[in-house]
Amino acid sequence: MFSDIPVYIQSKEPEDFSEIHHVQFLSSDFKIHEQFFKSLPAGSFIVLDDFSFQQASKKQQEKIDFLKIVNYYLRHHNITLILIIHNMYNNNLLHDILLAPHIFLSYSNLGYYIIRYIIIPNVALIMTIITFGTYYLCFRKLQERLGGKEVLAFYQEVPTQNFHFAYLNCNKNYLINKVDNLFNGHKAIMFSNKTIFVIHPKNQPCKTTLKTTLLNGDSNFSDQITDFIKSTYPKQKYLILIFNILNPYNLIDSNLFFKEFPNIHVADFCAFINNRFGKTPTTDAKFVKLCKFFQMNQIKFPKIAIKNPVAQKYVCT
Repeated sequence: MFSDIPVYIQSKEPEDFSEIHHVQFLSSDFKIHEQFFKSLPAGSFIVLDDFSFQQASKKQQEKIDFLKIVNYYLRHHNITLILIIHNMYNNNLLHDILLAPHIFLSYSNLGYYIIRYIIIPNVALIMTIITFGTYYLCFRKLQERLGGKEVLAFYQEVPTQNFHFAYLNCNKNYLINKVDNLFNGHKAIMFSNKTIFVIHPKNQPCKTTLKTTLLNGDSNFSDQITDFIKSTYPKQKYLILIFNILNPYNLIDSNLFFKEFPNIHVADFCAFINNRFGKTPTTDAKFVKLCKFFQMNQIKFPKIAIKNPVAQKYVCT
């Protein structure tokens, strides 16, 4: 990707970028200021890791210099600038950054706050991938622009702090959950215009994507689950059907936790689906997310095996 593009990186941890060849590292005093950018060739690709304004006493002037670069210089010199930001509150760009056309957002409490609550002023800026131009956007919340409450629920389907990233495109107004899966050749799920789409490599048929990427369930785990059900729920003769359906997808690890939801054990899941008195307001959100995961991947169970009315709404045929 970068074989013909000059790449410049500023980082306190250069080894984090060791897999990228032909990289030149910028000095620690490099700033987003015209005098520094003049030393870089047109068409450059620049990454500033752990970006923040360097001098608290001069933040306002640094921000003015910043806006001159992103609103004019980048476009006219065909430069792509990526800022990696770990703390949005101390860099004086909290609101402006959310006007970027492209945002990669980790799954965290802060990520939820950014989508749900931030009020955006009428300011022009490009951020997090700043690519060739100036964009003028005016909206109150990312949530409202991307799809309202539905897009927030879609974002929350991925457990927090599990090292995945969401991609927000604020030009076309769509969100991709776990977009990093695409970089590794796996499928990802996109929310656009209140519709959910599955994105997968073009050489994989749509209907078999999940099975081809998650196939070959482990019979040893299946035996463990069967033993657990027989000892804990001896009278639940239909419960085993649930795990017979799940087994080919290889969704459960050797400790009987769901791989995509590492805080849910098979025992917790069984207790959830056997609760006849389950109600949406009192149901733990992690179980709703698990049910929505099954629903998105078209995994369905017979109603006779699911007692919980909340779960039935999502996963029953």
